[in-house]
Amino acid sequence: MRVAILGSSPLPLGRIFAATYHDVLVRSGISLPLVILDQRQEKRLRPLRSAIRTAKRQAKISGCTMIASILRLLAYRLLVGHADRKACSSLLWPADVQVVQVPTLNCDQTTQAVRDSGCDVVCLMGAVMLSRETLSKLPPTVINIHSSDPQLVRGGPVVVWEILQNCSDIILTLHRVTEQLDGGAILDQRSVPIRFRNGLRGTTRATMAAAEPVVAGMFYDVLTKAAAGRLEERRSTPGPLRVTPSVRQLIEAERRCRRESST
Repeated sequence: MRVAILGSSPLPLGRIFAATYHDVLVRSGISLPLVILDQRQEKRLRPLRSAIRTAKRQAKISGCTMIASILRLLAYRLLVGHADRKACSSLLWPADVQVVQVPTLNCDQTTQAVRDSGCDVVCLMGAVMLSRETLSKLPPTVINIHSSDPQLVRGGPVVVWEILQNCSDIILTLHRVTEQLDGGAILDQRSVPIRFRNGLRGTTRATMAAAEPVVAGMFYDVLTKAAAGRLEERRSTPGPLRVTPSVRQLIEAERRCRRESST
């Protein structure tokens, strides 16, 4: 089995996974010849255009106005901020792994690199939506990590929707990628407690930092079971598609984080 890893640069989860499991996977007959890093070129070069497109898409899904959608995104940015993309970026990719940088995963360079490497499995390790065209050109087995139970939340953002549902943990889910967002067959699920800190920012970062090594282990287990022909799949009824919560909901989640962290 030859596995390609795809995600947004610097892809800390992929680095943790490769550093932890590369050698043991090779001994099991599973190689990791290729990593493709999405440089998010459009977002970096045209941040305003990218933000407007995101706001339009989320307004359509949530049924709110464009102005309300923009306010939601601004409030989320204020309370949570950017993901800590520098985390684990010092980990080096194994020497025998080809690292390809692309402007976006949804380009011909991505699918061509996967074909050229002879990979028959793709692991998507980041919040990147593959287009229908890209998915059609990839191998049949594409596995994604979703940091929620898709019966509760499809889409995102991470952690906050669980907090709003008064959950004490998040359910990490590995599933097959299909055209329906986070709607493919479930391959593995594991629970990680929410690490409540003084606010949404600290809570989200602490929880996801604790989740990353768990997710790496899930990918390892799924790949080794697939290679041995023992992988089981479970169908489930996909839940609602969610986007950034309303400003009121974000404030409510912020209050719960502060309340829980003080107890």
